[in-house]
Amino acid sequence: MATRNSTVELSRSDLEVLRSLRTDYSRSGTARKKRVLRQLMRRGLGDAVLIREYHEALLFLAAYPDDQEVWGLSQKGHRRIAAEVRRLTRASKTADRRLENSGIAGSRVTCHYSLDLLAWMVERFPRELEFDWEDGSLGDDFEEVLPMLASRVEGDGLMADHLTTREWVRKARGRFRGSDLAWIVSRFQRTGVKGPLLDRVFDSLELPVVWRVGAKASRTLGRLPGARAFCHVDGIRKLGAIQEEVMRPVPGEDRVSAAEAKRLMEVVRTALAVRQRETDAATYTQMAEVRRWRLERGFEVVMYGMSPERRLPIESFYGFLLAKNGIPLGYGGGWVFFDRCEIGVNIFDSFRGGESAYGFAQVMRVYRQVFKSRRFTVDPYQFGEGNPEAIKSGAFWFYYRLGFRPLEAKLAKLAADEWAKIGANRAYRSSATVLRRLARAHIAIDLEEGVTDTPDLKRISLAATTWIGQRFAGDREAAEAWAVRRVERMAGMRMGSAQGVRSLAVLVAMVDGIERWTNKERRKVGEVVRAKGGVREAEYSAKLLRCGRLREAWG
Repeated sequence: MATRNSTVELSRSDLEVLRSLRTDYSRSGTARKKRVLRQLMRRGLGDAVLIREYHEALLFLAAYPDDQEVWGLSQKGHRRIAAEVRRLTRASKTADRRLENSGIAGSRVTCHYSLDLLAWMVERFPRELEFDWEDGSLGDDFEEVLPMLASRVEGDGLMADHLTTREWVRKARGRFRGSDLAWIVSRFQRTGVKGPLLDRVFDSLELPVVWRVGAKASRTLGRLPGARAFCHVDGIRKLGAIQEEVMRPVPGEDRVSAAEAKRLMEVVRTALAVRQRETDAATYTQMAEVRRWRLERGFEVVMYGMSPERRLPIESFYGFLLAKNGIPLGYGGGWVFFDRCEIGVNIFDSFRGGESAYGFAQVMRVYRQVFKSRRFTVDPYQFGEGNPEAIKSGAFWFYYRLGFRPLEAKLAKLAADEWAKIGANRAYRSSATVLRRLARAHIAIDLEEGVTDTPDLKRISLAATTWIGQRFAGDREAAEAWAVRRVERMAGMRMGSAQGVRSLAVLVAMVDGIERWTNKERRKVGEVVRAKGGVREAEYSAKLLRCGRLREAWG
């Protein structure tokens, strides 16, 4: 099906030529790239599969353009795709199905989202979302929970055989202004159940949501506000010594207003949601802790912390979005504890073959400067444990090339042997069995000499379980209340009632002999506990790093 202005359809050979040129930054390569991009603007866009491939090629060129003209042509191509896909999906159910979950503007995404993220999406995109009703039902599990959303007098009516669940919802919502989805979300929010328990109930239902993605939220046109294009006149840069790169000072961060923080997090949340992904840091963001750095070569890092009631009890979890030329390139997070940062990154498939390693080094660079991290570790899940996608992609070697090494001696030797085989034979690939073995323990890289291990979180947590069980007969609330009072007396300051304060107070109050510490040391510890429930968790991380006595006690 050709468009009105085209007589020749987009073909696979067109896309193969474009792909072959995407990292060719020679003068002749750039000239050919422009000719091909102009030719493709005149091709008909009738094949959904080829549209997806064309879209991905343009996305790479928008992130890694040769010059302003290539960048402009890629942007123009994406705007054209957005307009054509809207027309195509309305005209053809087959095309709509083939473009499903592509994240292209005008296509649909089907996914399960958390209640909090869904509530935000309903508010932000009210006309783009609805449940995927199947024969008027959302599944047996939802029907079991439905009475929680109604008043008791409506119970008998819920059993009426002549009404489907969807029909009952339509009757129940009456003149409610909004979709079925919006009404159901609002009812869940008013059940009286809150926090992680409500999250678990809602998540277990796996309610299928259909999102007809608009332009701003799409992978096609979703961009960080105020981004500027960086042109790759010198081609793709390979990363040299990672320690030197990570230790370089970071340029001053942007001053982010409250309104800008909301705009940044809209890009972050939609960049993940449109890819059927979600993280706690992005969903439960503390807007006062949204930060932005504009770095070299068009890279940007947006970092965001969590709201006090959702924070981890001991570590500090900060999520990040990595962008280039304003385009979301990947995402991940850092779990900070003293001078150790456990970090993970996921570079989106569209940008593999670009400057992924260099970009990840920029993320580590920001975390090192903000949190004074000296050791970076990676959890085994990131490179394979229980993660088939990571095994298939050989994610372990991405980190190994950067300098990360297994902390266990046997695994370090296995990795060295495999690396030697890869070096000796370019065709050699590590088997899935070997990669699964390598994914049995953490890997790490130290930025300085003499870095020591941080206290073991599992051991500290289990010690707290034993302490509460023995001293308070398993009464968690009584233990937390007693611990807060003890820390307040010991430190001579009020702690507040935030969940983070209550949890951390237990780990401090159970330290043997803490009452014999000096006044200065006890006050330092009190400031650490109080900061855990403060507006900015970064202040907690900084105070904890300076509290060497507590590190020794937990060690």
